[in-house]
Amino acid sequence: MNTSQEILADLNVLVQHFAQQAEVINQDRRADTNATQAHILMLLDGHPLSNGELAAHMHLSKPAITKAIKLLTQAKFITGHPAADDRRRVVYQLTATGQELALAHQDAHQQMVNQIQSTLANFDPDQQQTITQFLKQLNQDLGKDSL
Repeated sequence: MNTSQEILADLNVLVQHFAQQAEVINQDRRADTNATQAHILMLLDGHPLSNGELAAHMHLSKPAITKAIKLLTQAKFITGHPAADDRRRVVYQLTATGQELALAHQDAHQQMVNQIQSTLANFDPDQQQTITQFLKQLNQDLGKDSL
């Protein structure tokens, strides 16, 4: 197996790990949410946001956010109400149940961040720069802004 094939195989394992972790969060909380919905809950923790603001934060389309918001509202994880500064704009906030799920997602997210930081500490600054360049180029090639 050449280096390129090894990288692809390792990226595949990484993606599978992220997907499995998202499933564990959902199973633990007995909530029928996907990763996008869980991330919306995390963003709304303490910060009511509109559809457009959520779309900008998540680098997703407004229709994708609208679909997720509809499902989260039906599940009673969030509520929407007119914004104080512009009653035409709807902002969303967490319900008590949504708050619990947001905290679970934040905990899992922080654990992943800690693991990534720990792993990156094994590489010198030049190696970390190469990793950064690779990830930025991959995100660009996939049509996503780097986060």
